[in-house]
Amino acid sequence: MKPEVGGIPGFVRRGPELAEADVAALEVRLATTLPADYRAFLLATDGGRAHPNVIDVLRLHGGEAEIKSFLGVGRPVRSSSIEWKVEVLSGRLESNWLPIADDSFGNAYCL
Repeated sequence: MKPEVGGIPGFVRRGPELAEADVAALEVRLATTLPADYRAFLLATDGGRAHPNVIDVLRLHGGEAEIKSFLGVGRPVRSSSIEWKVEVLSGRLESNWLPIADDSFGNAYCL
């Protein structure tokens, strides 16, 4: 049977459980409002790994791309946090883009 976290089949939890206040504080620190569905995703998982770890990408040769892990808010490893990735990509990422995941090469998936 595939793992399930927060009602999300195939998802493996990696971060600590978040409260609504944790996500609200992130929004304040990033000066943004997260989309409701992404906010719910963070509350259910706080990032982590999916299984399977591929997504379908239109017009991509091969059709699939790998996601190593989803970034979170209260992650114990700093490089797994949304804020760390925003900091690292500062100056290289449009201000209205939010990194939410990485592939194995460190490339960011963004909203």
